[in-house]
Formats: sequence, structure tokens, C-alpha cells
Amino acid sequence: MILSATIQAAISERCWLEGENELKTAEMEMAVRGREYWIHMKERYIPDEETGLVIMQSEDQEMIDTALRLLPVYMKRKYLKRAIVVIEQKTAAGIERERNSDAVIFAAAQQKEIEDLLAYYRAVQFFHEIAVISVEEPYGNANIIGKEGITLHDYVKDALYV
Repeated sequence: MILSATIQAAISERCWLEGENELKTAEMEMAVRGREYWIHMKERYIPDEETGLVIMQSEDQEMIDTALRLLPVYMKRKYLKRAIVVIEQKTAAGIERERNSDAVIFAAAQQKEIEDLLAYYRAVQFFHEIAVISVEEPYGNANIIGKEGITLHDYVKDALYV
């Protein structure tokens, strides 16, 4: 399969550069599962060029609330009419009822599915407009909040929603 070879090549290159050959197989398996999950999402939500994908990796309620408050600003800046927000099932339960709309669609996922989707994203940029709401993923920036006056609001607005 050509795409699996592409995923494998991307992961192999990243692992080689980082000196982490033992992670290559596990990361590739996660990326392949992430690709399968993305295909399922595409069939269900039919994203187009005016759709953004927001992956909520964080379980920090303050970060989630901040990201959701800033989502309309991000969508306007990127000329998006819809956003698919991938969020952990437990976290999504209360949010979906109060915020689900035609413009913002919540896709409740298991934590493992989110991790697999992120592994796929680290290997291949599979969609044109992706924002990852996390201080850990995909590369880790937790130490920036609070330094030089950077607030969580600033971090989400200027670092994640770019």
C-alpha cells in the first residue's frame, strides 16, 4: 500500500533524526490506526476546504474552555464555515449538548483514537487545516505558559490557532 509506505517513510525519517529507532514500529502502527480513524471521520462528517479540524488532546478544562471560546475567532481568521472538534468522550459529554451547532461539530473519541490521530498527523499532514489543542502534543510546549507574561489565552490564540 503506497500510503502505508509514505507513513512508514515519514516515521522512519523522524525516528532516525531523533535517534529513536525502537519507537518506529509502534509509532507506525498508531499512525496507520490514526489514518483509519481519519477515513472514518471523513465518511461521517464529509469535511471540505472550508472545514477545520481541531484535535483537543488536553483534558485541562480551562484550556478546553479557552479554545472553545476562541474557536469562532480562529474560524473567521481562517475563513472556515465549519470545524470538526475531536474531543475525548468523557470531556465531550457536557460540552456537546450546550455548544454543538451546524458550524461546530463535536466528534467524541476515545483517548487512544486521539493519540492515533496525532501519530498520523506527526507522520503526514493529512488535512489542510489542523489545530491541536494541547501543551503536550504534537511537540510539547507546556513550559511557555506563564513565562514573559504569556497567558493560557495568549497561548491558545497565538500558538495553537495559527
